[in-house]
Amino acid sequence: DKAGNARYDRLARLERDLFSWWCTLIFRPEGPRLGGGGGGGLMGMLSGKGSGGDDNEMSGSMKGFLECLDQVDAELTSTSGPWFFDNADHPTMIDFVYVSHVERMLAS
Repeated sequence: DKAGNARYDRLARLERDLFSWWCTLIFRPEGPRLGGGGGGGLMGMLSGKGSGGDDNEMSGSMKGFLECLDQVDAELTSTSGPWFFDNADHPTMIDFVYVSHVERMLAS
């Protein structure tokens, strides 16, 4: 249906935005480095246990990444289940697209 196709397109663009922010964060960070110096890596920065957890130390690329993650979370919580579409009780293709990239993000 048209509404489903429009939602899929919007979610696919959001996934590309998320991937872009992640690449920017990992390959062109403009703030504290993610590795070395007791920084705690990406998960340390996300949890606030990284390089002090001070918002003043957070780079623009980290802020952009986190804001995009908030948008993804809003899309997920707008449905009644764990998937991006309510009309299925199983994951759809867009769910698999997100899973594969978020898995890579967490591994980095």
